[in-house]
Amino acid sequence: MVAEEDSVSGLGRGAGNLFSRLRWKLTSSVPIKLDSISVVEGRYLATSKSNNHRLFSLMRVRLSDSVEESKLDYSAAVRITLQHQRMKGLLDGLHRARIPFLYTMMVVPSNQDEEEENQVFEFDLVVGTWVDARGKELQEARLECEQNASTLAATLSVGLPNSSVRRLTRNELTGFAQSLLLPAEPRLRQVADSTTLSTLESFEGHGPTTASTSLAPDFYVPNSKESGERGEGIAPGRVRTRSGPPHEFNLQLDDLRRNVSLLA
Repeated sequence: MVAEEDSVSGLGRGAGNLFSRLRWKLTSSVPIKLDSISVVEGRYLATSKSNNHRLFSLMRVRLSDSVEESKLDYSAAVRITLQHQRMKGLLDGLHRARIPFLYTMMVVPSNQDEEEENQVFEFDLVVGTWVDARGKELQEARLECEQNASTLAATLSVGLPNSSVRRLTRNELTGFAQSLLLPAEPRLRQVADSTTLSTLESFEGHGPTTASTSLAPDFYVPNSKESGERGEGIAPGRVRTRSGPPHEFNLQLDDLRRNVSLLA
């Protein structure tokens, strides 16, 4: 019986796909109709169609200026790996909480000369959640949306620890919706280079079997001050990093009292 139902539903899907293709051949556009897009109670962006409503609770994420660590020479690969783990923690946390969310980043290249090395972008990062409801359930939807928004704001501290999260209300909600949907030049609130923006979304997952040999290792490499200047201990060889000339690596005798792995 299950097999028969699946086959019928599969046939229905196939017919639906056929009708969809024919529809797109007959018309060049399909309107998406909504009764209204509005700001409700100064806290929610709401869309309505007939008696159905969707409430969005939106937050703007503002990045802090990056601060370089002066004592440790961490490679860029380590920072990318740490950020990848933070974003994974963010997604895992939202999955455990069963919270739907959207992650919207609008980016516009700034007016710069092509010769400039550091290309800057104007951008806006807005994260939010939503709840669907019918007319009589609207008050319950507001309460659920508030709870989800509080959890989302707390979970964002895992994925983006050096940032501030602010709830969009009133004019900010209106301005974001207009920037996203209306044909006008968007007013974006932040400025960053490509290095900063690349930490906000990364879909690259490489390991020892697939990584390019030109990539820096995804672990910390001791710099010359930490490993080479003392001139004592065991010298297995020289270390090459992303920047600077190769330097002598000296394994200290105290290190042998712990678990040690040398990879080359």
